[in-house]
Amino acid sequence: MARNSSSNGNVVVPSAQAQNIDALYGVPSPELTAWHRACALAADGFSATAEAGRLAKGLALAQGGHVHLDPDADGDWGATVQSGKLTYTLEPDGTCPCPDYVKHPAQDCKHLLAVAIHLKAEGLLPGQTSQPPSPISDLPSPISDLPTSLPQVSIDNPAGANFKARIGNCELWFTWHGASDQEVLGRMQATLPVLQELVEACEQQQRERQVSPPPVPTAPELIPPPRPGNGQVAVDWCPTHQVVMSQHQNERGTWYSHRLAGGGWCRGKEA
Repeated sequence: MARNSSSNGNVVVPSAQAQNIDALYGVPSPELTAWHRACALAADGFSATAEAGRLAKGLALAQGGHVHLDPDADGDWGATVQSGKLTYTLEPDGTCPCPDYVKHPAQDCKHLLAVAIHLKAEGLLPGQTSQPPSPISDLPSPISDLPTSLPQVSIDNPAGANFKARIGNCELWFTWHGASDQEVLGRMQATLPVLQELVEACEQQQRERQVSPPPVPTAPELIPPPRPGNGQVAVDWCPTHQVVMSQHQNERGTWYSHRLAGGGWCRGKEA
């Protein structure tokens, strides 16, 4: 990041921190506006040869401060490009190790275009014998016309704190906001005991669920059919297995039986 917080004549390259601050408040600084316009003007010079989609992505990388230049002892430039979660270091021969360039070596990838845009915006491309004119001077709204003082952004509750607790597979989030750190601390001191009791109760309930097995449903109690008047069990009731038997009949007579789990038959007679 040797030159990502530098100036070159009329153009100041904003640092990543400066860009994050501008994005936070939603009001771009004059330096950031000038840098974005310089990059856009530089990218326009590559529109005739670069693929439009790659050029647009390269412009976004350059404007977003994702190109980092480091000069070596011979005056040449080494460059790295931060693209998402990956960082690509350009080779000395002007190639890029990214999958897009490896697959399409005839086309400059977005990382090569981002570096070229960055260099041209700073006036560092080979062949540029003098500093380029300020890109703002050729545009209808020069930097001198911008207001010298930016509007003040009012934030009602700039201080805040978050509380997070995991209970089993669930998460509990709680956020405090206040006008100052002291106000937030006061709210936390008043609320944390209640949150602690809530978390402990939930954890206790979670432990009880893990220790106590779910109730096992019990089979309904089988009540034998009413006995006949002679005091014996009904003929279709099996006293051994406590089930009702089916009636069967053939030329030899009538009988009652039921199928056993093993495949056999029981006629309700105790062994």
